Amino acid sequence: MGGGRAVVRVLIIEDEWLIAEDLKLTLQALGCEVLGPAASCERALDILNRERPDVAFVDLYLGPDTCEAVIKECERQGISIVVCTGETKKYLPEFCADKPLLSKPYTPDDVARTYAQQMNS
Repeated sequence: MGGGRAVVRVLIIEDEWLIAEDLKLTLQALGCEVLGPAASCERALDILNRERPDVAFVDLYLGPDTCEAVIKECERQGISIVVCTGETKKYLPEFCADKPLLSKPYTPDDVARTYAQQMNS
């Protein structure tokens, strides 16, 4: 890698394989180094503590569980968070209501736009 911008490390936390794979390919096309995807909170926390990503795209619900612990750990470490869910902003739980939202279903353009907003904030 030359003297350009450092590669952004992005953690994907998503339990649906096809959605995770599409998101991974889109982020890689944007030049990101993708960590994961993690399909469970335990796996996500393990990656967070070993790899130190710059941004986390977090599916709000992994099975019946919310990713509250993962989001709080990202906040503790100063990692930017994008919440990925089919919920509208109005119905997000309080622990993530102030986070950027990527609404499912989303397109590669939606991902690129959300990613660019994160990088410019």
